[in-house]
Amino acid sequence: DNKKIIGVIDETNLLKAVLEKSFKEKIKKIVINKIKKVNYDLELEKLISIFKKEKLVFVYKKSKFVGMITRNDLLCYLKRNINAKK
Repeated sequence: DNKKIIGVIDETNLLKAVLEKSFKEKIKKIVINKIKKVNYDLELEKLISIFKKEKLVFVYKKSKFVGMITRNDLLCYLKRNINAKK
């Protein structure tokens, strides 16, 4: 009700639950709730450094959630921009 994001369920955890036939499992058992928060204006170099340890980050602008970036999102972005510069 307070519109606060408390976590996400990624495909790895969801697939694991399916493979283990844990259909009766509560969502709280598979949700990832310790997610790094970053500022909207964070430098790309710092984001790359964060992704050495993190799989995804939540992006905030003035304390408001504006989105999330996954490691795969970052890799796709870098690939597009490297190819565009060639």
